[in-house]
Amino acid sequence: MTSRIDSQELPSVLLVDLTQFDIINGITISGQCCDGSMSSNNCSSTLSCNLYTVVCLDFVYSGLQANWTFCPLGSQSFRVTINNSDSLNFHLISNASTFLPLQFPLALISDNSISIKIFIFYDYMSTGSVTLINQNSLLSRFNTTFRTDSSYPSASSGIFQRQMLFDISRNTTNMNQLSIGLMTYCQATYYGQQCSVRCISNDDCTSSYTCDTITGIKICTPGWYGVECAFRNKSYIQPICSSNALTCYNDGFCHAFNNTNQPTCCCPFGFTGLNCQYLSTCSINVTCLNGGLCNPSYDPLSRSYYYVCSCAIG
Repeated sequence: MTSRIDSQELPSVLLVDLTQFDIINGITISGQCCDGSMSSNNCSSTLSCNLYTVVCLDFVYSGLQANWTFCPLGSQSFRVTINNSDSLNFHLISNASTFLPLQFPLALISDNSISIKIFIFYDYMSTGSVTLINQNSLLSRFNTTFRTDSSYPSASSGIFQRQMLFDISRNTTNMNQLSIGLMTYCQATYYGQQCSVRCISNDDCTSSYTCDTITGIKICTPGWYGVECAFRNKSYIQPICSSNALTCYNDGFCHAFNNTNQPTCCCPFGFTGLNCQYLSTCSINVTCLNGGLCNPSYDPLSRSYYYVCSCAIG
């Protein structure tokens, strides 16, 4: 069972790393062992048990902390088998590296807090790939809150915040324990501790800048200025433009793009061509004949906009 917010443009990712589950009390809240048999004391230590784990993300103040199906911020689940053991090291599972740590893309949350609900069931009713769970098969329930406003720039630069959680499914002194690690990091093009700043570096005829690797603030390249680096200092000439002697007509200007390092003429609206020497078919204030429309078009070679007449049908 896996469900997430349907978006590929979410700014951050929450990593949930399950490390160890210590089973001090192996009886479910309804008094069942992992094979479905009833017990009022202890279950057999020779049983092979299937555990079904659900990690559910919720809002802190939803009031549904005991509900494993209400996961508005995403959920993931997996099944593992333990043999004759009262402790499970998740990272010793043969295929653990394929799903741990669990990854949850996150939208911006107004209070920067998230409730992480973890449920562990005995999966004694599983049939093949189908898992049948209910309240009676619940072994342990854990809950913690985590703030998302201390995100790292990337997964590789982050450090997990380690926590020891105690079973809150019942009132007892012998509580099962779960060790986890939590961390959030920003997706590519998002910056800041809340991943709330988006910056995509740009270098064309309209603006030229890179992004600060920590804050995401736009850093204008030489010759450009303004908050969006969209204003050009006409007195600045790139060295390669000076040495190349490229002539740009009609108020066009020479610009060497970072990814090509080749001088190109950037043409103003209404002109096109390698040297901006050609008047476009139409201009924004001139009506095309016979019902035609004057529409903007983009020339990828010169990286500039110009206008062309689109004729009416017939």
